[in-house]
Amino acid sequence: MNGHPLNHRRRAPLLVALLMLLASVGCSEPGDRETRLTALNPATKLANRCVVLQASDTGHSLSRSGSSYRTESAVVDGATGFWLRPTDLEGFLLFDAEGGYLSTASDGESVVAQETAGPESQWRLQAADAGRFVIQSRHNERWLVMGSQGELQLSTTPGSDFQLPEATRCLPFPEAELGASGQPFSGLQSDGSVFGIADAHTHISAYQRLGGRFIHGDAFHPLGVEHALSDCSENHGPEGSTDFVGHFVRDGLPLGSHETPGWPDFPGWPAHDTYSHQQTYYIWVKRAWMAGLRLLVNHTSGDEQLCMLNPIRDTNCDEMDQVRRQVAGMYALQDYIDAQNGGPGEGWFRIVTAPGQARAVIEQGKLAVILGIEASKLFNCGEFLDAPECGTAEIDAGIDEFYDLGIRSVFLAHWFDNAFGGAGLFDQSELTLNALNKPETGHYYRVEDCPEPDMGANLESFVTPVEGDNPIAQAINEAFLLAVPSYPPGPHCNAKGLTELGDYVVRQLAARGMIIETDHLGAKMKNRVLDIVEELDYPVVSGHYHAGGISSPSQHRRILALGGIAAPIKPRADDYPAHVRDLETLRSPQHYFGVPMSTDSGGIASLPGVPREDDVKISYPFRSHDGKVVFERQVTGNRSFDYNAEGIAHYGLFAEWIHAVGLTEDGDNALKQLFRSAEAYLRMWERTGQK
Repeated sequence: MNGHPLNHRRRAPLLVALLMLLASVGCSEPGDRETRLTALNPATKLANRCVVLQASDTGHSLSRSGSSYRTESAVVDGATGFWLRPTDLEGFLLFDAEGGYLSTASDGESVVAQETAGPESQWRLQAADAGRFVIQSRHNERWLVMGSQGELQLSTTPGSDFQLPEATRCLPFPEAELGASGQPFSGLQSDGSVFGIADAHTHISAYQRLGGRFIHGDAFHPLGVEHALSDCSENHGPEGSTDFVGHFVRDGLPLGSHETPGWPDFPGWPAHDTYSHQQTYYIWVKRAWMAGLRLLVNHTSGDEQLCMLNPIRDTNCDEMDQVRRQVAGMYALQDYIDAQNGGPGEGWFRIVTAPGQARAVIEQGKLAVILGIEASKLFNCGEFLDAPECGTAEIDAGIDEFYDLGIRSVFLAHWFDNAFGGAGLFDQSELTLNALNKPETGHYYRVEDCPEPDMGANLESFVTPVEGDNPIAQAINEAFLLAVPSYPPGPHCNAKGLTELGDYVVRQLAARGMIIETDHLGAKMKNRVLDIVEELDYPVVSGHYHAGGISSPSQHRRILALGGIAAPIKPRADDYPAHVRDLETLRSPQHYFGVPMSTDSGGIASLPGVPREDDVKISYPFRSHDGKVVFERQVTGNRSFDYNAEGIAHYGLFAEWIHAVGLTEDGDNALKQLFRSAEAYLRMWERTGQK
């Protein structure tokens, strides 16, 4: 996958290519052919079109014949139509009208019709003369040519140009349906503000976390949905038997089973409480965008201890390496969506690195995506036996590197203590995370009384061994064979506050205009961070409050007084209006107010479940809040999703959630603040000094 960390880095090669293309106009000498082939490629404009492959010199066209292809003397009704499906900004799948893929044969010199797409099914279409293309296998770099008798061959040199006239007989490429029709809104409001929803916290890239094999299913795949959302037994074992982490967070035991089939039937997943299956496939995200989502904060993530417990991994567990891979994956996703829509910059999904850029993207009606980091050891700054594993030089280098990669939002801690301070304690800390904090830091959590009521967790001094002969059970049981602390009655808050290095990193992040997240910090550490940013008059974010420890009303008041953002984590539609009302009592009249949603999808967290008996139910079809888009039940493969029956099974059903919010008793005000949330987030970001 080809990542493009900064937008300006791709402008130079595109400009060079454009100049080469202009220089080649009107040239027909053989020596100019390579110049034409490396010029800016107009084939990207053919994305998702139905065409016939016709040799320019003979007029012969290609038709399917059994498991191979033959040529016709001219474009006739019998010629096979090919759906041109981009794999990225450089390649295509040629999907024929009988459901096969034009592919390089095993001999490397001929082509076959292959029933499943593979690496041998990817082709480059490069411009030759006007309206003509040469076609090259990306598998072995050979060129598709017509032989002297009209036979189809692969050659080491380009010899045939192809025209691609429009065809009428194509089989649409397999894909999840949007379940939505209409033109999403664009433009600005009369006062110059943007209109739309912010998701302050999610994890589209989570399929690459914890070694890359924990969450099954990709947000996209170059070869299509059949590969992106395949049977999960490849990662979770037969009947899901090796999905130890997933079973543990679902049921409290690292044992269990689940149905594994994916595309096209999906009998068991995705579900609102799946934890270890993909819920942010790009078509599902697109559906939420059509419902009004205009700003999304995607946090790359890494947790070494959980990664090491995952029995199947295809990457290392270094947390910042995990972040680097996920950043590259997000840019590859942007490129893939661009490719489906006609080329660089044409897609609805745009990664942004400044609020002015985000505002322009939203004005165009597109989705502005901010990249962040939610990891236990930001910049690899862990600690062991209270000794920090980094210094100021490593912090400075980390800020520089990840800023240059496009990261703009960071957490100072996640689930474990580190060189910056103490992690927030919540129910998962009472047993599991405390057990894993021991190998991570050399000690269990140290606790003290909480500074305010309704905070903290009740850590256990003695525990029953966890059942199961698997890595998670073994790790927890081995940890508790060591000296388990004797905790006083709870609730407990983390006694470790902000360290000297923590103070340093907060000030350095603020100096660079980075967005600082305050969730997952121990109460003592969080209060000290708020002291510093109040001194600096610098806004901060509680992007999924009550995750990683309770955020108190007084802390929210301090955050909002700075022009910061507070967003409730994944509330049910019927509960969101109450969160809005609570925050309205804490808001500062000096700052623009809006309340984002916070889905935490992919964050080893469940999504809102089946509506309760007295909760709002919806009826299909329904219209978007602005009335421009009509939504039917979303269908992926053979499965139709119904919000009333299963809640938020995947990200696309947040369209239903938004609609349901509007049907609640205080829905008008709730939707007003929800659709103000993108503007509120941008104004917070602008207060960091970024433009």
